[in-house]
Amino acid sequence: QNASNQVLLPGRLYTPPEAQLPGAGPRPLMIFLAGSGANGTNNLAQLNQVTDLMMEEAKDRGAFLYVPQTTSTWSSQVVTDRVMTMVDRAIGTLNADTNRVYLTGYSLGSYGTWTMLSRYDGRFAAAIPLSGGIVQSDFVASRLIDMPIFTLHSRNDPTASVSATRSVLNSILTAAHEP
Repeated sequence: QNASNQVLLPGRLYTPPEAQLPGAGPRPLMIFLAGSGANGTNNLAQLNQVTDLMMEEAKDRGAFLYVPQTTSTWSSQVVTDRVMTMVDRAIGTLNADTNRVYLTGYSLGSYGTWTMLSRYDGRFAAAIPLSGGIVQSDFVASRLIDMPIFTLHSRNDPTASVSATRSVLNSILTAAHEP
């Protein structure tokens, strides 16, 4: 294998049929970072957290859906760089639209979502972090000021405290000089 085809981390990519048509325009790219229950190297467990609705939306919108798998965390610079390398490959070889790259993650994947939004400023059109709000030391809240973000976190989550998500949101609001 040459370096451009090297597998950097396990992952699955749904390719919409529309992307294969002659003259097809650029397609949206959705990225889903799974929670810790999907960690591993088998390139299967992460699919257990992809909801039917998420798959339906990818199909209905003719979007690519990239679902990588990590062995431990989404916070490592090496891991997030590898995700972005795979995203860049999809953009370069599959005609994914650079203006319609969407990032979402659940639980541990939510931590990765916040981290990647900060690390790769301007690369995502919007994000949906779900049930998690821990960020890394290199997190820069001001990079997320104009980012469309929809986050959900139950106030009585027994695993990840909602206060972490509130803290991230408050840091973004503070950076934007908002109450």
